[in-house]
Amino acid sequence: MTKSLMKSVSGSSSWTCNSSRVEIGRTCHHKIEAKLRTVKSGPNLGRRFHGCSLWPNSDCGFFQWCNDNDIQDNVHKMKNKDLLIDQLLAENRALEEKVQKLKKKKKELAAMITGSSLVACKSCRGETFAIMVVVASLIVFGIVSFLK
Repeated sequence: MTKSLMKSVSGSSSWTCNSSRVEIGRTCHHKIEAKLRTVKSGPNLGRRFHGCSLWPNSDCGFFQWCNDNDIQDNVHKMKNKDLLIDQLLAENRALEEKVQKLKKKKKELAAMITGSSLVACKSCRGETFAIMVVVASLIVFGIVSFLK
């Protein structure tokens, strides 16, 4: 927006740019997001408007007064999005904690399975030894009985 146009519309060429706030859906003639600016002096002091984001280096002449209802709607939308972000972060933390608990439980179960496998193997060895003793005893008994 040219300074002369700014002066005729706002009553003054003094204004500020709130560069962190961009009105979604409002684009200047350069096809980029228009910045929300505030009149600093004159009869429209404090009134907000949308202007070309490239101004003062380049100016496409885009100008649109901001509707106060739009601002309130956007503030409400931002608060709702902030609440949603907080809820999602809390849900994410809860899920991360659940994942950590499940990983710990998985390790414990793996250790239990490994331990029970070792016990099973030891009992198998003991059973095998007992069977061998019984078979050897039967063979010895058979030989002794045969020799008598």
